Amino acid sequence: MFVFACIGYANGNLGQMLAPINGQGDFCGYGNQVGFGYLYIYDLTPATENPDAFWSYGICVESCPSSTGTINCPSATEVTTDCGNSDTRYDTTNSFGYCIPNEDSLTTDEQNDYSNFLNSYRSSIGGDFLVDIYREKWIILMGVGFTLVYTLIYIKFMDYCAFCISWFSMILIQVAFVGIGLGVYYWGQDLEETN
Repeated sequence: MFVFACIGYANGNLGQMLAPINGQGDFCGYGNQVGFGYLYIYDLTPATENPDAFWSYGICVESCPSSTGTINCPSATEVTTDCGNSDTRYDTTNSFGYCIPNEDSLTTDEQNDYSNFLNSYRSSIGGDFLVDIYREKWIILMGVGFTLVYTLIYIKFMDYCAFCISWFSMILIQVAFVGIGLGVYYWGQDLEETN
């Protein structure tokens, strides 16, 4: 299995496998979407009203947009005529190539729709798991960081103590052998005296 994983990694394209896919089925950042590696939902209201078609409102953009500025996408006619540059824009944050809406920048109606969408997504299979991972990503990363630090400290501690631990183990084994030998000797003596 390890060999197949190595062959797949060497000959495959892991980045493309993990890349977001727009509403037209194109991988963001690959093929005719080169240079546009982020997925942005250009009209959040209808997308959140129909969770089954949520990703069909996705377009590949050059960078995760804010509510001001211009949104750059490869072709303004592929999904929407203005590439999302309309009154429906909102601030976003990049999360592994997906432009996640900042809830504070949404209107009240959009916030309600987005909240309802997240609730329906959470009730789906695996949705709650993924939403929790996204919301608690910094705690998870901190846990990984602390684990790495504790592991390095333990390795250094063992490096400094290895000499002492090895001698202590050898002495303990010798004492145990001598103790077992003496115990068997005295047990044998007791058996001879009772016979």
